[in-house]
Amino acid sequence: MARLPEHVEHVEHVEHVEHVEQGGGRAGPAGVKLKRDGCRELVGQDPALERVRERIARFGPTQLPVVIVGETGTGKELVARALHEASGRRDGPFEAVNCAAIPRELAESELFGHARGAFTGALVSYAGALRRADGGTLFLDEIGEMPRSMQPKLLRALEEGRVRAVGAEAPQRIDVRIVAATNRDLAREAEQGHFRLDLYHRLAVAIIPLPALRERVEDIPLLVEHFLARASAREGLPPPRLAADVLPYLQRRAWTGNVRALRNAVERALIAGGRVLQRQDFEVTAVHPALAHTAQEGHVCYQGRSFAAVRREIYVRVLRQHGGKRVAAAAALGIAKSTFSDHLRAMDIE
Repeated sequence: MARLPEHVEHVEHVEHVEHVEQGGGRAGPAGVKLKRDGCRELVGQDPALERVRERIARFGPTQLPVVIVGETGTGKELVARALHEASGRRDGPFEAVNCAAIPRELAESELFGHARGAFTGALVSYAGALRRADGGTLFLDEIGEMPRSMQPKLLRALEEGRVRAVGAEAPQRIDVRIVAATNRDLAREAEQGHFRLDLYHRLAVAIIPLPALRERVEDIPLLVEHFLARASAREGLPPPRLAADVLPYLQRRAWTGNVRALRNAVERALIAGGRVLQRQDFEVTAVHPALAHTAQEGHVCYQGRSFAAVRREIYVRVLRQHGGKRVAAAAALGIAKSTFSDHLRAMDIE
């Protein structure tokens, strides 16, 4: 099979897409067509990211299904939400389903729903993702992981605009736009028979490729500033400054987890560092300076842990080091005592 064009597969849609791109045709509510409000979280000035924004502005106001292609952590759900916000469905639901996270035996129930008594344990009826997204957008993340047995059922539902819940007598009509995402070469998977070719054709009418972070390292300073400002505001901390060697170091690092990994590193550094973040604060094994003299307690381990869990452990340790004195502990962390007390209360730490 010939590889699909980069942004449009079905010939009958090309004229409509170009018409919208050039400013003609119906584009949903007034002003939606070229608004980029939904792109606020897509931080950066790299030309590749600008092309992503342009495609969001082009495809968002249409009814076309879209496939977003990118490595893990490149922001596929952010783009899906931006497409939703740019569409006439923006006031409708945005429902996200990770196809890789659904147990195979529950996939049909999760997508289509089930009637009460449809199977053992079905004590109440359940509206599946397709019905929950009625009038809005259904984001199917990791679409390449969808069980093969589910693919023809999804295709039929999309083509007919109807879903039949498991155990239900009659189908129900739905009006849903599909945005899917994958980190695989779905076209090749379809060619090789690992993904249904007809479903691929149905979904990949428009394609938006996302750049990896290594392809736009000049955006890293902007991303770091954005993540620091957001995390500082959320945590009630004063925005720290960066030592001179931090940004060059971050731009040299291999971000296999892309923007998500950078965001996690910034949030860890905010807690691990002081008023001026140093290069070592961005390393996975970093600890807050206030903990440096307690090596016998071991380092705070960040790998695989949530931001909240790491912060809680740091707060408990710093409190212990200062004999439970909140003023001293807050000073060691570089935050106001009132903010520190608020955080302790929120974490239920006495």
